[in-house]
Amino acid sequence: MSGWREDRWGVGVIPNDFHQRKDLALNICALYTEAAHRGRGIAGRLLDMAVNDLKAAGIPEVYLITTDCTRVMDGST
Repeated sequence: MSGWREDRWGVGVIPNDFHQRKDLALNICALYTEAAHRGRGIAGRLLDMAVNDLKAAGIPEVYLITTDCTRVMDGST
């Protein structure tokens, strides 16, 4: 589900291609809610939708790796 043009939120699912734990796949990626829309449960609903769609497709596990997007991530931490 993506409402990027109007509501500024989105979520994606990708194979593992960005971290060292190759056993952790599929991955939720780009889970985003614009600041003005946060605190309404949108991200939780997006996660639920992604997980339910994957389960319906026969994929029982999905992983979410997070970073703190309130500060710059320069790879040094």
